[in-house]
Amino acid sequence: MPGIQSRKAFAMDAHSDTSESSGFSAMALAYIARSAEDVPRVLAKAAALGAEYRRRLNGLYMATFFGAGAVGSAAGGWAFAHGGWALASAIGLTLPIAALLYFATERAPCGEPASVTR
Repeated sequence: MPGIQSRKAFAMDAHSDTSESSGFSAMALAYIARSAEDVPRVLAKAAALGAEYRRRLNGLYMATFFGAGAVGSAAGGWAFAHGGWALASAIGLTLPIAALLYFATERAPCGEPASVTR
């Protein structure tokens, strides 16, 4: 579930200068925990990484996001050029349905009860 914080609250959470003139801005990558008991473990792992690795992971995330957007744009252009709106719309409808089917049939990881809700 997405959350929105003010610039000042986000800067305070990051232990950064909270003055409006500091130019602090940020984006967060959210990890959705499967249970409340999982949250402290995930936070401890993130804190243990250190700032250098967090910056590298953020860069990897941004590069992946950009690359996937470029591939999606190219695929959309190809679909429209070869099949018009019908093919572009069919692909646009098929991919989310495939993702939904994958999500609906996903098995619980080893050692985790199958009754865990998402």
